[in-house]
Amino acid sequence: MEQVKVLQGLLNKYVGTSLPITGFFGPMTEAAVKAFQTKYLDEILKPWGINAPTGLVYLATLWKFDQLECPDATPPFPTNLIPWSANPNAQ
Repeated sequence: MEQVKVLQGLLNKYVGTSLPITGFFGPMTEAAVKAFQTKYLDEILKPWGINAPTGLVYLATLWKFDQLECPDATPPFPTNLIPWSANPNAQ
């Protein structure tokens, strides 16, 4: 719930949305995630071979938020990309 509130704040900041900070990941938050992924398509989705936003906040999307917030402290882009469906921790 707190992680979603942080996400909503970041989406408001970087996509220019006006999401209420509720901690609920619903259709509005998903649409904002998709807008963020579209804005940074080349960095977030293209490395996966994906050309359309997914709405999933996974490795590359999290990495891009980190890069925007802390550019000097962001590790290199993740090289261990595995499909969401193959992630044993996926929910």
